[in-house]
Amino acid sequence: MNQTQMKRLKPIVFCLLVLGMSIAMVPASATIFIEDGSEIEDGALYELIADVAPEYSEDAVVFFYDPECGVCTPAHEFLDEYIKINPETHVQILNLADSSEERKLFKEFKQQFNREVVYTPVLYIGPVAFEGSPDIKEYFEEVYLWYTSEKNL
Repeated sequence: MNQTQMKRLKPIVFCLLVLGMSIAMVPASATIFIEDGSEIEDGALYELIADVAPEYSEDAVVFFYDPECGVCTPAHEFLDEYIKINPETHVQILNLADSSEERKLFKEFKQQFNREVVYTPVLYIGPVAFEGSPDIKEYFEEVYLWYTSEKNL
């Protein structure tokens, strides 16, 4: 390979390296966790929602996202669409880039759920939290309906 070909390859290699590092820094999987900070699998989630939900609080259904977060977009779009179809659904949707008040609330939830680190997007529904678009999209409706069931209102 001559020097001209090497010069042409350098930017391509650099871009591929940056892209690879960016992908590696994004959490690869979704996480479900509960108030004590422990992560649970979907089987344990189904056991949890088989029991009576704790008392309902509108302030306990909160979605945090960052508009610069590419992995937040699918969850945000899903929730927007769900709320359009089901207007009785109450979810606080908070943009972490908007104000320090949203970031303060994000830290409060992180502490309440005994977590050192929480990634966006994250959705809190009562005593359960979902981190990552896949779990938010998969479990939102079931857990939301459980938490807001008539026996709790």
